[in-house]
Amino acid sequence: MKDLSIRHQLIQDIKFLSPELLSQAYQYLELLKATKNNRKSTWKSYIGCISDQEATTQKELIDKEFENIEGEW
Repeated sequence: MKDLSIRHQLIQDIKFLSPELLSQAYQYLELLKATKNNRKSTWKSYIGCISDQEATTQKELIDKEFENIEGEW
């Protein structure tokens, strides 16, 4: 479907939404826009969330737990 026909179909569908669904559609659109704008920097918000010691502990635990694979492969 071409962009213009998608846009046209969305506009037509929006005309028949209940106020509640219209509000939900608007909130979803805002979420999509925010996600697109922040996609490149989202992971950066996690920098510094845990200490180096906590990170080392987590890494050691993951390495230990996944050192051996159980079952047939």
